[in-house]
Amino acid sequence: MPRFFFHLTGRRSARDEIGGDFLSVLDAVENARQVAFELARNIDPDLTKDAFVVVEDERGRAVYSAPLDCP
Repeated sequence: MPRFFFHLTGRRSARDEIGGDFLSVLDAVENARQVAFELARNIDPDLTKDAFVVVEDERGRAVYSAPLDCP
């Protein structure tokens, strides 16, 4: 099963060093969208501006970027 990593970029950045196993890129993208939505709902709106959850595959390639837009 492929492993994907979910990094936070923006005013505050964080690298996912563990990652998670997903059946497909589409499953990893859906997870990134959910994570971005939850972060946007629960952190200071000033920190969500220009912030993204970036999905990276096992080879270190960015495959998706989910903006942290406030709902």
